[in-house]
Amino acid sequence: MRNVLPMTILIVYACSGAAALVAGEIYKWTDEHGNVHFGDRPPVDNAEEIRIRSNAPATAPPDNSDWRARQEKLLNAFEEERDLDAQAREKKRKQREQLARDCAAARKRLQEYTTARYLYEQDSAGKEMILSKEQRTRAEQELRDQITEHCK
Repeated sequence: MRNVLPMTILIVYACSGAAALVAGEIYKWTDEHGNVHFGDRPPVDNAEEIRIRSNAPATAPPDNSDWRARQEKLLNAFEEERDLDAQAREKKRKQREQLARDCAAARKRLQEYTTARYLYEQDSAGKEMILSKEQRTRAEQELRDQITEHCK
């Protein structure tokens, strides 16, 4: 984070220096075919020098503390946004992993349902009750529906 601020300042000063270079001498001339040309060096004697006003300030800006404070605030906001994005990506990744685990478990359970000789449920007293053929078919279909819906 601390390396970004000096680099940003360097870029701003370099751009303002480039604007001063652009404000150098510019020449305009017309060739023998009547085409008008512009350049930083006169190729012929009939070139006319053109003065270009620069938007760059003639003097140094008065006080950069307000600008620096705004820049620091903006950089902090960017960093916070990156952190929030990273947290959101991590949360989404964990959700995908959990979904994959749940899907694998459901598929395994379906495999067990289809290969088991019989299925049973426990009643409120803890006694095992073997499912009828219709109940077994319904349980298998419900599990298939869940897999279809949640395992994409």
